[in-house]
Amino acid sequence: MWRAIPPWLKKQLPIVRKQSAVPGLESVVDESDLSSIPVLMGRLQTLLKASTAKLSSPLSAGEIQTSFLTLLRLSAQMKVQDPYERDMVYEESGTLLTADERAQFTDIEETFELADIAYNELPFDQELRDVLGARNYSLVRHEPLSLPGSAAHFVALSNKQKVIVIGVKGTSNFEDFLTDACGNVVNHTLSAPFINGGPVEIRCHEGVFVAASRLLNDLERLVEALFIPTGYKIMVTGHSLGAGVASLLAILLRSRFPELRAEGRLKVVAIAPPPILDLDASLACQPFTTTIVNNADIIPRTSLSNLIITMEFLKLVNNKLDKSGLKPAGLNATAAFLKSFTEGINGTMIMSPQEIKNGWKTSIELVGLDDPDHLFVPGRVLHMYDLWSKPGYGLTHNSSLPEPADGLLLDSIIHPAERVLVTDGTSPVLRTIEMDGRMLSDHMAPAYRSSIRTLFGAKSD
Repeated sequence: MWRAIPPWLKKQLPIVRKQSAVPGLESVVDESDLSSIPVLMGRLQTLLKASTAKLSSPLSAGEIQTSFLTLLRLSAQMKVQDPYERDMVYEESGTLLTADERAQFTDIEETFELADIAYNELPFDQELRDVLGARNYSLVRHEPLSLPGSAAHFVALSNKQKVIVIGVKGTSNFEDFLTDACGNVVNHTLSAPFINGGPVEIRCHEGVFVAASRLLNDLERLVEALFIPTGYKIMVTGHSLGAGVASLLAILLRSRFPELRAEGRLKVVAIAPPPILDLDASLACQPFTTTIVNNADIIPRTSLSNLIITMEFLKLVNNKLDKSGLKPAGLNATAAFLKSFTEGINGTMIMSPQEIKNGWKTSIELVGLDDPDHLFVPGRVLHMYDLWSKPGYGLTHNSSLPEPADGLLLDSIIHPAERVLVTDGTSPVLRTIEMDGRMLSDHMAPAYRSSIRTLFGAKSD
């Protein structure tokens, strides 16, 4: 068991034991050090208290459970009985990107691969330097280890393309998960606006901000000695947590170094980031930040505001169950509730598709965009999605998984998107958690690769 404990944690256990054994014993602690056990536990407790206060609900635990189960069933029924309604919600949430307009995003496929390479999980024991070399990049710096509040990353440059790439690793271990979990919203005052007329005060995800700040400190000399003198363009990218750190790092770089604020000098492609910025900052970074979201991916939707919106919708579902005599408050009602589930996805929906659409709209409107504790994904958003209404796509009568016409399970898990919606973090489809069987698999790199190749690859039309 001792061998399984991470080295950074082993070093602190004797100190923690001593503090617990000697009352009143204090030690100097860096409050920004999320790898410190006392600091980490304090941050998680603060987040729990804040979330509990925001998510307070008049519904009982039992009512929440039955309403949530009903919501899952309604989502599955919608996919079969009225998939067009869901597709219309997407279409109304932004502007569809035409095939001709995709030509301006020809670098997204290459950038995604660089973001994936940052995980350093290379096949056949390949070396990072060799993999980058095959893409005409020279490895300048590589930090493979991550701690809570810090991110593994690489820096590479291409003299051929005159580009410097910073690739930040996403969540792949316990340490990264702890960085994700430190999701308190914190204030930060920038040394200068990161864009003309932009904000100096920003609110952001604490764990991601600490990791981005440390990465800025690590790269500062490299920026001064290499990035700025060469005049090369800078691309910052990452997937998942890495995308969030990349986005905040770009803001900090532009704030610290005026040369990097020039148009086109620094660019971010954030693949599947979590919500990390307040409303004003998330919109202000659109000129240099592009966020890519795939279908029902849950990570770009994992915000406190989205949970509150979901709780508001569950109240509507609970009321509908009550009016329909299906609320499990007695023996007969419980039996009726359970019987309704035996009807499967083709059974009667307790809420019509229009009621569901209006219910989500009402729930979203109850939660203000400008709440200081609400965060959004950064920049311009390219939301790739497929059509539930496409012939051959949907649910089979005997399955709870989406299944295309050919019936291949792999294709049902990695189902490439068909359309691209241009929007931002305030989009209605990003302010709700889409209850889909692929909400987790849509976040994975293979799913993003499939959709990006289909929509932005060299052979896409």
